[in-house]
Order: sequence, then C-alpha cells, then structure tokens
Amino acid sequence: MINNVLIVGRITHDLELRKTSTDKSVCEFSVAVNRIGQDTTDFITCQVWNKQADNLVKYCEKGCLIGIEGCLRIDQYKDKEDRIRTKAYVLVNKLYFLQTKKQEKNEKPKEEKDLFKEFGEEVELTEDMLPF
Repeated sequence: MINNVLIVGRITHDLELRKTSTDKSVCEFSVAVNRIGQDTTDFITCQVWNKQADNLVKYCEKGCLIGIEGCLRIDQYKDKEDRIRTKAYVLVNKLYFLQTKKQEKNEKPKEEKDLFKEFGEEVELTEDMLPF
C-alpha cells in the first residue's frame, strides 16, 4: 500500500515554531494549492517536525512557494466535551524551498555583475557579415 503526497503551493499564514515537552520542534501550517484546470484553491494543513521545522521558520514566511513530500494522516481525538474529532493533515517527510524570505528592508541589494564586461568592446553586426 502507498500513502504518498506531493504538493507545491504557497504558505498561507505566518509560521509559528512550537516546542514539545521533550524539546522537539514542530510547525503546523497550511499551503494554498490551485486545482489543475479549475479556478479553485485548496488549503491543505501540513505538519513538520524537528530540524525541518526549524529551517522552515528560519527561511520561509507567508506567501513563500514550497514543495512538500509526505503522507496523509488522519488522527482522531476527544475534545473537552468528550466528542470525537477528526483531523486530516499531511505529515511532511521532505521540504523543498522553492522561494525563501524576501531581503530585509535594511539589507542592501547585491549589485548585479556584468559577466561580459571583461571581454572587450561590443561589436555591432551588419547583414553583410552574416554567412546566411
């Protein structure tokens, strides 16, 4: 049997890193994913643990594009009124950072280098110089 989920989407809200009583990191977030061929968006809850959770919060923010590989989990629990609740989410195995946080406002943008600057003068070609 196979339980494998692949998602590419955008983080829908600010990320919050939590710690368990045993000091493990966990982050629960949702990702907006467009349905192929439709003007509909699905919002999928995901959960990531340990170092991947730390890195997600460190390098990504709301609106970042990420790839997720994981498995679908469906947990049942009792709420305060003793009613059985069901929670479905993707348990993340691998994260792919397709886009990271934008540069800080204080940070100076890196200057773009002209890679061809050292190759000499620009030459203008005319039609009579072309072999075809």
